[in-house]
Amino acid sequence: MGIRSIARGAFTNMTRVNTLAIDNNELSSLPLEIGSLVSLTTLFLSHNKLTSIPLGIFTNVSGIQYLSISYNQLSTLPTDINELKELKFLLVNNNQLTSFPDGASTKLTNLFFLELSYNQLSSIPGSISGLPGLVELILSHNQITSIPIGFFDNMPML
Repeated sequence: MGIRSIARGAFTNMTRVNTLAIDNNELSSLPLEIGSLVSLTTLFLSHNKLTSIPLGIFTNVSGIQYLSISYNQLSTLPTDINELKELKFLLVNNNQLTSFPDGASTKLTNLFFLELSYNQLSSIPGSISGLPGLVELILSHNQITSIPIGFFDNMPML
């Protein structure tokens, strides 16, 4: 047993929280107010039952550097994940992703670790081509059958 829901207002006035670990629970949804934790640098959401992440949740928490949302049931990520300009580690393995939000290569310029294994990707998301600081990219156990010529040309650290 674990946390099944988070009441509205649970995070009110918690503006100085820099790490939030609500992983290994039974959450099927997240309150949008997580996005009001403006000092957040680390967010653990793995091992829950999340099927979606609300659009807008990442708009005001651009200082997040480590985001773990592995082992959920996500088929997509919200486009505002690209607002996480300080993001260095993104773990989204063991979900049901079929794509990755557009614009990542121009906005997630500090990202150097991206884990997308055990998803439903049929091709390497073009939106990650050109991530300049990416040092580690894990795409194993997807449905990817080919890698386009020149895909990694603008990824000098990989």
